[in-house]
Amino acid sequence: MNLPNLRIKLTCVFSLLVSPILNAQFAFHQLDGEMQITLDDKPVATYVWKDPDTTRPYFKHLRTLDGIQVSRNHPPQAADYQDHETYHPGIWWGFGDVSENDYWRMKARIIGGEFVAGPTGGRERATFAVKNRLLKNASDEVFVEQVSHYTFLRREGGILLIAESTFCLLYTSPSPRDRTRSR
Repeated sequence: MNLPNLRIKLTCVFSLLVSPILNAQFAFHQLDGEMQITLDDKPVATYVWKDPDTTRPYFKHLRTLDGIQVSRNHPPQAADYQDHETYHPGIWWGFGDVSENDYWRMKARIIGGEFVAGPTGGRERATFAVKNRLLKNASDEVFVEQVSHYTFLRREGGILLIAESTFCLLYTSPSPRDRTRSR
């Protein structure tokens, strides 16, 4: 059964309280499968899209400009609490049931890393956008495309991270649950 494209837009706002630095510049440093975001050469966060164990994009090692880490270590260090190390890397999008595809527990993967805008840094803001492909459970078949826009804004006393995603359903067939309901 073909369904029309379904577009859903979600916006989340996170605040990282930090010491203000008036002339600081946001910058990006890309590595293999991840990108570090800095403000005045001090790490603020790392965006990861290629991790063999955590199969969805995420931000890790979120810090204040005073160097205080406000998210857990990923991967956890020996002295860290060792629960669900692949499930809780930092900040990420995850959904437990999207037409029976489970991105929360990583039964279905999210493939990321296709930059569609930026990254662009500056004194007041930093932005980038990526396209992710949400796959069906235990499959390489693309189910949904997600375009995520991330904006870091310098504010008095901190940094504001705005995460906004649009989801586009590509194709679906009736699930066993849907077929049962129609009888």
